Amino acid sequence: MHRYDIDLDPEGTWSVVDLDTGLTCEIGGLVLEGLRFKIADQLASLLNDMDRQRRRLH
Repeated sequence: MHRYDIDLDPEGTWSVVDLDTGLTCEIGGLVLEGLRFKIADQLASLLNDMDRQRRRLH
């Protein structure tokens, strides 16, 4: 199961969403919205990989 996914914005761009909270992801003050599909998809994949690694360590 993955924690992060992407949603289509009303403007036709994409956001990375945290499925645990239902909120758009924010990293270092940068809100992950208004993105092209490929970038949003890659960021969600990276965040899911990082989350899986973090869970393995705990």
